[in-house]
Amino acid sequence: MHCFFSRTIPYCACVLLLSLKAFPLSNFTNYQSVIRINDILVSGNKVWAASSGGLLLIDLENRTQSLFSDNYSFPDQNLTALSMDSKGNLWIGSNSGYLYQRTPGGRYTVFDSYYGSQWGIQDVFAYKNYIIVGSSKGCGVFDPIRGISVRNSTAFDTSANPYNSVNAITVHKDSLYVGCNGSYDAFDISGTKIFTSNLLDMALWNAVYTASPIVSFTDSSGTLAPQNSPSVFVGKTLFHCDSNVDSVSSLTADSLAVFVPATSVLAGAAPAFKVPGIITTMTADEKNNVWVGTDQNFLYCWNGTTLSHYTVEGLTFNFVARVYAAKNGTVWMLPQASTTTSSELWKPLWWEGITSFNGIRWRLYSRFSVAGLGEFGGGGPDFRGICEDRSGNMWFGTSGANVKMYNSAKNTWSRFYFAGYDMDLVTQYPPEGAHWGKHNAIAQDSSGYLWVANFSNENLITNGCLVCYDLTNTNSPNYRRFFPNEDKQNSIWNIYSLCVDTRGKIIVGGYNGRLLVLSHDGHPLQDGVTVDFNNSDVGAVVWEMCATSGGNTWISAGSGVYKYNSVTNSISRISTIQTAVTSIAAETDSILWLGTSGSGLLRYDTGKDSVKTIDMVNGLVSNTVNDITIDKSKGILWVATSGGLSRYNLGHSSTPVAGNASIIAYPNPFSMSNPNHREIVFKHCFAGAKVFIYAMNGSLVKQLSPGNDNAFSSDENPFETTLHWIPSKKMSPGTYYFVGQPQKPVKTKKLLIIP
Repeated sequence: MHCFFSRTIPYCACVLLLSLKAFPLSNFTNYQSVIRINDILVSGNKVWAASSGGLLLIDLENRTQSLFSDNYSFPDQNLTALSMDSKGNLWIGSNSGYLYQRTPGGRYTVFDSYYGSQWGIQDVFAYKNYIIVGSSKGCGVFDPIRGISVRNSTAFDTSANPYNSVNAITVHKDSLYVGCNGSYDAFDISGTKIFTSNLLDMALWNAVYTASPIVSFTDSSGTLAPQNSPSVFVGKTLFHCDSNVDSVSSLTADSLAVFVPATSVLAGAAPAFKVPGIITTMTADEKNNVWVGTDQNFLYCWNGTTLSHYTVEGLTFNFVARVYAAKNGTVWMLPQASTTTSSELWKPLWWEGITSFNGIRWRLYSRFSVAGLGEFGGGGPDFRGICEDRSGNMWFGTSGANVKMYNSAKNTWSRFYFAGYDMDLVTQYPPEGAHWGKHNAIAQDSSGYLWVANFSNENLITNGCLVCYDLTNTNSPNYRRFFPNEDKQNSIWNIYSLCVDTRGKIIVGGYNGRLLVLSHDGHPLQDGVTVDFNNSDVGAVVWEMCATSGGNTWISAGSGVYKYNSVTNSISRISTIQTAVTSIAAETDSILWLGTSGSGLLRYDTGKDSVKTIDMVNGLVSNTVNDITIDKSKGILWVATSGGLSRYNLGHSSTPVAGNASIIAYPNPFSMSNPNHREIVFKHCFAGAKVFIYAMNGSLVKQLSPGNDNAFSSDENPFETTLHWIPSKKMSPGTYYFVGQPQKPVKTKKLLIIP
């Protein structure tokens, strides 16, 4: 085996790349779940933990915690093994086969010797001037000076160890011991034999076959013993797992010890303590404290009397189903729920909840952390509904547990019931006790109304698959339901996507490939809606949609990408895209980003009709993309995948609008009789600006201001304001003037209204 690539990274993050072949310089920053601890190493007052989302450092003296997870230091953040050499260098193995070195000064070097052969590293052991590596495919000896693997064994006894997996490594009395799936094996490495012997020669290995995998070794007073569970000696007492006395903790809202079995630890034969979650690793420090890592609850320390829990702030789940970049820069994520027991089907574990990240802090919102928030599941694994209203409040449609709303100004949560009873949409569940409601899509239209998809079939009590809700009206009725089950022509049993185009049209996409386009006169609760388009040409699930100028809506579907234009009322398929597309976002009118279920990201240039693929080779955390969103104020593309969250730097950002010189009105001219001309949109206004409309004689016809509900931040540039105006039907056709204030010098522009 040869080393294809290595690179050294000083602590200041000045990167020296020796080769770009294995890991190219990337614009990606990746985030993965940090809740699983795979290995622990204690050195003095520092506790190092290899987590599923990076390297955790606990400084016991200063009582601080740090997480190292940048892509340049860790191309693969799923860290699995730790060892420290005689010089104080920390050696770290990763799940995909990367081997990392961290010097005492914080300088990183990355080696890909085992990555190229897909050796998932499971243990590392520093011995003399070498690093012995145990992996899913065998055992190797790595020379740090030359940066290559010098000796490898890829075959033990195939009958007892069919996968050649090495789970644990130690050196005892000049013999190398490896713990395998059905044996533990010893090899004499005294003198220079470690690099002169052929590790592939099975005659040189002394194998002892076992009934269960060997996952650790313990040494007590010079006696080495293989163990079939994480174990450690403290003095003369063996601390080890006892899987026979596992129990399920009680389900309490104030405890993290839920849904996962609390694994017991024995001191000798006597019970010592329990931790929630399966124990993955165990070690002891110089003060005889026992450190335990778990699969879902970080790590614990047992001092003989009390159990201390150490956590790290970060992403808690890897399968990110939805992602949304809010206008204030906060990124919101929704998980895919796990299956637990039959009674808790599709009810998320403690680490699966609505998550936010503001660039510094991670926050997890669930029924365990927010009183009264209620469940999130009960109707399947998907959590798809997500929307930000003009006030900056976040709306989340759950899979079976109705709608949750986060008030960003007050930092409070509310629950809304949209599922089908003919009652006011208040923040209390109906007294009948039928709490079930599945809402896969939410959107706010240009008039300020909130539209909520309502899962509907013949077995549910529903009055419509789409609900229109007036956010500004607290009087009854403040909502209306559309398209009940009996409306066979327009009803969609499972609306999966909602979008509002630049002309105010509401685009509805169904799981069965249906596309429905709606419009209204500004008063949908009183006057209803008009169905402008009803089509099934998409033919597969409509995963997501995004709008660009000119009335274009781009549709990502299981059958590819489509473009609907609300001016011509036509739909066409983009033949260049020949794969299922799970998500879509518009960087500009001509640049679209597409997520796929196995091919990573696609960058589609609509003008050139060209496609560029960006995937894991370029640094994406996973090629299975579930959702994407763009923070245009910072020029960041956020990618939700099945393996974590990726942040991609687009290389540009929006800039504040200095004045109103670039303000435009659309459509101009505006036709009073054209059913497609429902409102006039004033774009590129200075944040907080007002727009005044004057008649030819100088009289003020209308004043638009941010204080009214017809103003909100532009989707194209959050530093701008967009204002909407629905002219009165009594207005006389003719030439009008509009001007944005404050503006110096004052510059008026023409607005033509025609019959």
